[in-house]
This record gives sequence, structure tokens and C-alpha cells, in this order.
Amino acid sequence: MEKQFVSLVTSQTAVTNIIAARFYPVKLPQAGVFPAMVYTVISGDRDYNQDGQTDLVPYLVQLDLFAESYSEVVALRDAIVASMTGVINQDYGSPAVCFSGVLIRQERDGYTEPLDASDSGLFRKSIDVEVWAA
Repeated sequence: MEKQFVSLVTSQTAVTNIIAARFYPVKLPQAGVFPAMVYTVISGDRDYNQDGQTDLVPYLVQLDLFAESYSEVVALRDAIVASMTGVINQDYGSPAVCFSGVLIRQERDGYTEPLDASDSGLFRKSIDVEVWAA
């Protein structure tokens, strides 16, 4: 699912115009270029019925957006929300995974203080996205 989720996000021109290829799994590179984004799969609840495991799995993915200004991180958030709104029953990636629904659940702000005088600190938005994949 992760590979296909990256395919979904990076297929959105409004997003890649802002972050280019700076979309990383789990950890932000230490000497990063910004704006950038990190994804972390928080959970993937397997569903079962009397016949065994079903194909539909709801994942919770956390997106952490980083930028050197608050306006940049807000613009990236707006691009993410616009690109994910209305994703229903669409195939992404190879092998294809069908995203039955992509829902923005929660959003939080944050700020990382500068480490020293050479650092300007980073603004962050964390977005929880519920992804139903089959």
C-alpha cells in the first residue's frame, strides 16, 4: 500500500510543484531541502469475516509537512487536501491497489526550534489521512 500511496500523492501536480521529489518514508533527511513531506503508516487494521480476511484494509497514514515559513506549509497542506478530496475507487501504482476512499481526518500545527544560529527552525503540519485500500 505504501508504494501505491506514494504514487497517488506524487501524481498530483499541485503537490509536486511544491515538494518536487522530497517525499520520504518515516524520517526526514537531516540536511533536507524544504518544503518537504514525510509519511508514516500509523495503523492498518485487518478485517475478517467468517470466510477469513477481507481485501479491504483501512490504513491511518500520518503526513508531516515541513517548510521554512508558515505560509509555505499552509500552501502544501492546501495542495494535499485538494488532491485527496474525492479519491474514491481509483487504482494507483504497480501492482495496482484500489483506494476505495481517502479521507482527511485531523490536522495539527508544530514548530521545530532552531538548533543554532545557522538554523532557522521549521514549521510543521501533521495531517492524519484514512486510506481504505483493497
